[in-house]
Amino acid sequence: MSPPPFAQERARHEVSAALPSPSFPTRPGSSTSIDSRSEASLTAENFAQHPTTSQRLLTGSTIFDFFVKEYLLFIKDTEAWQSLVHPKHLRITLDAWPPLPLIIHDSPSSDSLDDIIALLRVEHRDRNRDPFPELTYLSLHSREETVPLLPDSFLGGTTPRLECFELVRIPFPGLPKLHLAAPHLVDLRLLNIPHSGYFSPEAMATVLSTLTNLQYLWLEFQSPRSRPDWASRHPPTRSLLPVLTYFSFNGVSEYLDNLVARIGAPRLNDLDVTFFNQITPSYRVLKVEILCRESDWQVSSLEQVCTSCLPPLSALEVLYIDENPHSQPDWKDNIENTLWRELLHPFTTVKNLYLSDKIAPLIAPALQELNGDRTTETLPILQNIFLEGFQLSSGPIQEGIGQFVAARQVTNHPTAVTCWERKWNVDENDYV
Repeated sequence: MSPPPFAQERARHEVSAALPSPSFPTRPGSSTSIDSRSEASLTAENFAQHPTTSQRLLTGSTIFDFFVKEYLLFIKDTEAWQSLVHPKHLRITLDAWPPLPLIIHDSPSSDSLDDIIALLRVEHRDRNRDPFPELTYLSLHSREETVPLLPDSFLGGTTPRLECFELVRIPFPGLPKLHLAAPHLVDLRLLNIPHSGYFSPEAMATVLSTLTNLQYLWLEFQSPRSRPDWASRHPPTRSLLPVLTYFSFNGVSEYLDNLVARIGAPRLNDLDVTFFNQITPSYRVLKVEILCRESDWQVSSLEQVCTSCLPPLSALEVLYIDENPHSQPDWKDNIENTLWRELLHPFTTVKNLYLSDKIAPLIAPALQELNGDRTTETLPILQNIFLEGFQLSSGPIQEGIGQFVAARQVTNHPTAVTCWERKWNVDENDYV
């Protein structure tokens, strides 16, 4: 038995009343229309015209009416949303939304990588010259054996809000014009630079001089073949990087030596240096921690770093000399004392010297030989020596350090010896 006609009309009336027009974000001058006779409307009419057994039993029930309205409202909203986001409508409806943060992430296969590079080539330069006013972070990585080459026109448009630009194993010949596209760049990361993407220290210094807002710099080469041509080096012109606070370098020492002679960084706070070992290719120099087979090579390499590549170290007032706690260094007794003194020689402004329990026995004999006129030729203004686990009882360390301290007493720069109880300060990420 079918429900009376007024029940069908009531169902249609209640459904249409329960389905307000959709409210989506719009901008002035834009509109989004959804046909009121959507599939949801047709479903409502079909539901009313062909009632099921349950409907026949519950027609007129308040509970049933509530669920019919809520169910059809859900269908209506779902169908309306699907219509809005359908690909064929995206071109005309995306302008309904305000600017939103956008992340595009892809890990392309080797086949699709060629397509991506093709999009950036000269024949599509119009796509590269379009501005990207909201872009703040751009990172491109390559893991292929055949290194892709970014076209010179890449980033030909403006990216005024770009703060971080990262390239991994990708040459970029357009680097000298980077400041035109990204005038407010804060973070530049050129990692695993292939030999085909090598640029000279002179060129790099020129690029850096234009990036006046740069705070973080990663410059890491892939191969020790990327070294400067000393024959063509001209007297350096020094450029100032006023806000640079972090610099990470991986390459040959000649490159860094040439580069730091051309730049100044008065606010530099963190320097991370990794050299390709130029004596034994299977080892490298990391920061100021040397990895070599022979302990005297470690001291010699460290001395070279401190004297030729890192002139800012001459302004240090506190100096720690320590071994890697995660390794077991095989220190030899045949390290010449002069080598230790050459290591300490650049630190003319150090006031506090910290020596670990493994290092102190090696340096004490070198300091012991500083007497007479030579007393202040190394560490001239040293005020305190902190020795880890220092005991007042006699021994080689006490004898060597004691003679050094006694010789300093007759000068205008006396030195005191204090026991150092080493602890790791997690908050400060340093020793105390």
